Amino acid sequence: MYQSSTPEGPLALTGVLTLNGAGVYIFQTGSTLTANTGSTFVLEGGASACNVFWQVGSQATLNGPTFVGTVMANTTIAVGSAVTVDGRLLAQTAEVTLIDDTINASACFTAVSSPTPSPGTGTPTTGAGAGIGGGALLAISGLALLGAGAVLATIRRRRWTSPL
Repeated sequence: MYQSSTPEGPLALTGVLTLNGAGVYIFQTGSTLTANTGSTFVLEGGASACNVFWQVGSQATLNGPTFVGTVMANTTIAVGSAVTVDGRLLAQTAEVTLIDDTINASACFTAVSSPTPSPGTGTPTTGAGAGIGGGALLAISGLALLGAGAVLATIRRRRWTSPL
């Protein structure tokens, strides 16, 4: 269940939010987003965490135990202790605070092969093992990341401040 008094007012999540069907789900609030303790998500009928977006006018507070989707907050994002987020957390002007949380963003990234010259021939090759150092090249909204494994992060008592 989600609840907002007005489109510009705060958005509070309690209980179970069920998203049914393939497509893109966009939740917007001009104010705050609060996912209260005990709030959970059910994705069925082709719904994907990668296609759930939360546009927050100010700050987001996620108390879990789980949260689904990409949170795009204007200011801060505070995640309670031991919350699992299936998605991404993006704060525009302030920080993202995590305490013993798990961020599962790997399903939302697309791995692509990068052509590299074959030894001695100068001919590009693609496919398994191609690329710099045999890693995977990930393209995320114009940002390229190179890594050897899946993107799965377990963050323990970290505080990250946006450079913006």
